[in-house]
Amino acid sequence: MEELVAERYDMLPPGQKKVGKYLSSHPFEFSMSTIAKIANEVDTSETTVIRLSYNLGFSSFSQMQKKLKSQFLKSAGALNAVEVENTEDNSQKNTLQGIIKKDIHILQNMLQNLDEESFNQAIELLMEADEVKVGGHLASYSAAHWFYLKMSLMRDHVTFLSEETSPFKNFMEEKKDVVVFLISMPSYSAETLRLAEIAKEQGAKIIVLTDRRLSPVGRIADICLTTAIEEHSKVMISISTVMTYLNLLTSGIEEKYESKIANRVNSVLSLFTREKKVLE
Repeated sequence: MEELVAERYDMLPPGQKKVGKYLSSHPFEFSMSTIAKIANEVDTSETTVIRLSYNLGFSSFSQMQKKLKSQFLKSAGALNAVEVENTEDNSQKNTLQGIIKKDIHILQNMLQNLDEESFNQAIELLMEADEVKVGGHLASYSAAHWFYLKMSLMRDHVTFLSEETSPFKNFMEEKKDVVVFLISMPSYSAETLRLAEIAKEQGAKIIVLTDRRLSPVGRIADICLTTAIEEHSKVMISISTVMTYLNLLTSGIEEKYESKIANRVNSVLSLFTREKKVLE
């Protein structure tokens, strides 16, 4: 359903875009709510909610909601059950168990719904491009930096876009085939979106890993990879599922380009040892 909304998002009127965003961000709530409640939640009319169902190809709001329930309730219901279980017992042990269970359910859902076509396209672009630039800010920074280090082991011409990167940086120096890989998780960084917009204007391919197709960078990316996240704390989101997805990507690269990257990995590790950058 989220993919359907993303495909038709740009053609929707402003009011229906608001409803579509709410559907993508809160699918479980949307599947269980009345038209009036949804309209009130997004500050629009009930007619707008109904018209969105027509524009998404359904004959009625009920048919759209039924479709959403059938695809979402299995995973969302399991997550909700864990959440209810946790509220019944606030002990530290059950809290920790609940966090782990939630992540497990998210990973199981990732396995079932992985977009293999986009996943494989991303792998090919990351290895075949002349240059790869990796970036992420705020809660996405540490995951982006890990991915940059991993990519640097497997291929050359990889750079990290830090906060000091000029917003007017020329991404397409010498007209190279450049791929910009960005991680954008809530709270979405304005700097990440700015980098994406500039890179796209200059002709770079944009790959983004985000939590939903309709996130700010997800809407303009050439390839949008998604993974759900769990906000265990109001202070900072958990990036455990983000790291798992990145590990899937690098493992996929290692499998497909094993012969191409083996010599480079060995050479880099040998260099680190000679220069005593690593202990073992």
